[in-house]
Amino acid sequence: MRRVVCSALLAMLLGAPFTLQAQVLYGSLTGNVSDPAGAAIPGVKVEAVNLATGVVKPATTDERGAYLMSDLQTGTYKVTLSAVSFGTVVQDNVRVDGNTVRRLDV
Repeated sequence: MRRVVCSALLAMLLGAPFTLQAQVLYGSLTGNVSDPAGAAIPGVKVEAVNLATGVVKPATTDERGAYLMSDLQTGTYKVTLSAVSFGTVVQDNVRVDGNTVRRLDV
């Protein structure tokens, strides 16, 4: 009798349609850094600090002035961009949500 019941349950489970959705717990921060004339600024150090955890994520702009930080935990960040020829810019309260790409151009 147990075999019959187990077989029936197994058949129902295998025959039932399942749809699973993945949940991404991380987001990304990307952007371009340019001067007032619109020219890209390479080599800018970008630092995002999670205000809740204190975790720091660094990046550097490439030759096109672009940066990308992936795998950021959901939360609010303080983003600091600095370079010798550029100076320093601080953006407070930058919100990054899971499964999203937040754009921050400077």
